Amino acid sequence: NYKNPLLHLVFDDGKNYLVSTVPQLDAEYEYVSKPYIKSRSLPVPEWVNWQYSDSLVQCDEGCFVFDGLTVKVLDNTFWRDAECATPVDILVLGRGFFGRIKDLVEVYPASCVVVDASLYRRSRERIKREYANLGVDVVDVSQTGAIKVVATDEGFDLIPISDK
Repeated sequence: NYKNPLLHLVFDDGKNYLVSTVPQLDAEYEYVSKPYIKSRSLPVPEWVNWQYSDSLVQCDEGCFVFDGLTVKVLDNTFWRDAECATPVDILVLGRGFFGRIKDLVEVYPASCVVVDASLYRRSRERIKREYANLGVDVVDVSQTGAIKVVATDEGFDLIPISDK
């Protein structure tokens, strides 16, 4: 397992972005993304930092907007400082996230939660249990493997991109 949540955004025209909660890490790219990129004959991805914007992707402090979807990555406790609730389509929780789900849903209500493999097993299980009690879908990347987010007219689909 890698230590930091890593998002790989791929668009129909082949343009792709690699987003991490830390600056570019060659080891993460080699281990996580390079095999997928090579097998699909994609161009080398563009590394995206927390303050990135172009015609396809807008990023601001861990919030990514693309294809009409909003994805928020939380890998720290700063979410507790948020002044108002910000609905998101997908909430990604990674190592460094701490807190009660009951409090988190008030700040970042989400229709789907992705639990990153970087979280400890007990943390993943607790998060999944608490969200299940609230009726929110949870995807555990440690069980599904990497996933692809595809925007649809009704919202989005999560598709496994590798066999786990």
